[in-house]
Amino acid sequence: MQHVDTIINIVERFTGRRLRPYESTVGNLEAGLDGKHRGLYYIYPEVNFYFGKCHSPTATVFGRFYKNHGSKLRANPAELYGPLKPKVQPRIETPLGWREGVARFIYSDMPEYPEYYKTVGRRRVEPVITEHQYQPLIKISDIPVLVWNMSDDPKTISDVETAVIAAIEPYCNTETYKKRLKQRLQNNS
Repeated sequence: MQHVDTIINIVERFTGRRLRPYESTVGNLEAGLDGKHRGLYYIYPEVNFYFGKCHSPTATVFGRFYKNHGSKLRANPAELYGPLKPKVQPRIETPLGWREGVARFIYSDMPEYPEYYKTVGRRRVEPVITEHQYQPLIKISDIPVLVWNMSDDPKTISDVETAVIAAIEPYCNTETYKKRLKQRLQNNS
């Protein structure tokens, strides 16, 4: 939880208020017990996993977990793909940073995130596998999440998220993944 004070300071710099997060879990957020508001969230802070925002006026943190994040953490191919038929895109696309982080921090025996769809034509995908047998290191619903309840304008919330990601470099965020990939390429050349 080494980065929490940094995040609190960044939030204060952008909003003028010292906002402290409340503690929740993936399960509570998916169930709608918490997060029925806009703001910021920090998934699995102990490993600096992912930092995100819910900033549009009608969206909620609960909605982000209910619709996407829980499914990406479970890495359940059928859940991620949606109805098992060819279509334009899967229900949820899992960014490469998430894939790396889930395989590294969430599952003990997952060499890499399962490929759950393949492209079969122009603007067509179909399912590849529909289940996995990996064992989670931590119960997905118990993964801790810190949540900031913010009623600030969408731009402010977005600006805070950008500043936080640059400051703490959460493992699964796309910006951090791209930086890590660039460093790997430089080290291999």
